[in-house]
This record gives sequence, C-alpha cells and structure tokens, in this order.
Amino acid sequence: MLWFQVVILQDTTILYQRYPHLSIFAYKPFNSQAFRDFAASSTATIAHAESKARLAYENMPEHLVASLRGTYADLRLEQRKEQEKNSRLLESLNQRYSDLEGLIKQFLEVTKTSRRSKKSKFPVVVILLF
Repeated sequence: MLWFQVVILQDTTILYQRYPHLSIFAYKPFNSQAFRDFAASSTATIAHAESKARLAYENMPEHLVASLRGTYADLRLEQRKEQEKNSRLLESLNQRYSDLEGLIKQFLEVTKTSRRSKKSKFPVVVILLF
C-alpha cells in the first residue's frame, strides 16, 4: 500500500506540471507548498532520467537494439494471434446466443399455442444441445 501511495504522489506531480488547474490540487496534500516544491524538483529529476535513458539507448550496441526490436515484433505477433482467437470465440458466443434466443422464442410460441389449445395431452419438451 505504501508503494501505491508513493506512485500516486509521483504521478500527481506530473499531472500538476501539465494541468495545475485540476480541482484535485485544491485539496491536501496537493495544495501545500511542500507538494509544489516536490513537483518542481520531480520535473527536473524526470527530465534528467529521461535524458540519461535516451543517451543509454543511443549508445546501446546495435545487436541489442535489433534483439529488442525482434522481441517487440514477436510480442505484437503473439498479441495479434490472441486478438484473433478472442474474436473467433466472441463470434462463436454470439452465434450460440442467437441460436439460444431463437430456441427460446420457439419455445414461448409453442407454449403459448399449447395453452390456447387445451386439447393437447402431451407436454411440450424442448431439448437444447450445447
């Protein structure tokens, strides 16, 4: 829980720099001078860290960059496969839902008809095969 509080505090410093007019910054602890000072120093710290990361990336050996690109491409391909699988499953579920809906409508019509016609001595039976 403490980790989560730290993350929220750090994230709000970025929000404060971009959107200082948000209503959350009218409440404690976000309306304190200590928070504003922390937000100002955080911006500089983040900019410095981003600069170091960019420099490290630029100086990274080409084979590592290629490896990272390959890993990213593999992940995207895997993600596409998963999305296609989920789309097929959703389509199947929609079809089964439509089939079930049709069977329920048929059942209701038959039940309504059998109630009107009291001559029928046999019960109405509907078998669902799923």
